Amino acid sequence: MKKILTSILMAIIVVFGCVMFTACGGGEPGKVVYEAYHAQLEEMKKEDSPFGAATRNNITSNFMMKNFMIKTASETKLDYGDQDELIALGLNFIEKYYPLAKDFEKGSDIAHIKSSLEKMSEGYEILKEEYSNTKKISDSEDMTIYNGFIARYAEAARHFSSTVYDCAAALARYLSNTVKVDESIESEAPTAAAIEFYVERNILKVYHDYNEFLMNNCKASVGSMNSGWYSLSGKSVKTNLSKEATAQAVAYFTALDGERILTREALENFSYYDYQIIYNGDVKAYEKIDSHVGIYLKQIEKYFNQYLITLNAFCQTTLYQ
Repeated sequence: MKKILTSILMAIIVVFGCVMFTACGGGEPGKVVYEAYHAQLEEMKKEDSPFGAATRNNITSNFMMKNFMIKTASETKLDYGDQDELIALGLNFIEKYYPLAKDFEKGSDIAHIKSSLEKMSEGYEILKEEYSNTKKISDSEDMTIYNGFIARYAEAARHFSSTVYDCAAALARYLSNTVKVDESIESEAPTAAAIEFYVERNILKVYHDYNEFLMNNCKASVGSMNSGWYSLSGKSVKTNLSKEATAQAVAYFTALDGERILTREALENFSYYDYQIIYNGDVKAYEKIDSHVGIYLKQIEKYFNQYLITLNAFCQTTLYQ
């Protein structure tokens, strides 16, 4: 009888414990998220890091790439490409917002965050190694050899940039969906913190779009960044937006989310790199391989050359100061 009572009591304790665990949210608390991001950022700020504090193209960051210049025939040096700016914008978002997770006590599933951080860490080690290799060549080195080292560094940066945006997106979703930083955005009186985070997490999506297009689809070889987005980085969000301006921002970003889905599908089925390099910008030639090429190209050009330009103008005039 005693054994039966003991078994019943243990079962009650287990069930009650599970209920309590679920009630508390289960999973990991925000402190774990904070510490994971903090450790990775601190690693990337060490003296031997490929990153340093600098301002470039209106972007001020602790994560601007060092030695990211190619030599020209006249022995002058030029910025290699958009990798350094895009990486800086993604890491700036992480650096600014990951502390918001620290005091969130409810537990949640953070498997995606852990996975994205692990991939970013792996990409960082490769980038760091290629950066170290660039320090082995002197400024007097032959241009072809010198630029060959920088090209390897740039390719590592191209891949690393995508891990940065996956990591930043995971953090943005966590802070929005779990911590609910911008929960009040559509209320009668959204907080200043909600407005700022809501706007900046949606601008992060735009940077992510450009990363998908320029770094992945274009292989960092063709295409170019709209410099208007770089100039936006030097400004701050207006946190005293009127009810009408806030509603307009929500409408803009919601509509863009729908177009983003279509554009990502187009990018999965269309290579802008192949279009420019292999087919020399000839849609008809590319359509011999895939008859839908023209549709994909139209969506991509509409998204980047119309929708994002319109959004940037709205941001410049209404959302930022």
